[in-house]
Amino acid sequence: MDIETGLYVAFGYSKHSEMEAFHKAVRMLEKLGVKADSIPLDKYYSSREVLRLFGREVAVYVIPKKNVSRLGMEWSRVLRKIACLPLDFLKRYFKRNLSEAGFSADKRRFGWKN
Repeated sequence: MDIETGLYVAFGYSKHSEMEAFHKAVRMLEKLGVKADSIPLDKYYSSREVLRLFGREVAVYVIPKKNVSRLGMEWSRVLRKIACLPLDFLKRYFKRNLSEAGFSADKRRFGWKN
């Protein structure tokens, strides 16, 4: 969701898993040629596999899980942002709450079918 306009740029849905829906949305963005400049993600998406989906040109804002093991190069750019500018990082990270709130409001307004 574009935070400034409230416009959905991609939407993934899956009856099986939230991660599957996420991958569908990412594929849709790629297919449409939409380039993201940043993406704030919940810690559920803090795997190296997910970080690899976004190149170095995309700023990824994610807080690692407690049990994250073997922090690799994918994590170095995220951890550098956290260490250098922690307040800025957290401001950007918590912008995802705005998209979550917008999505929740739309589900209440228009209904949700499983």
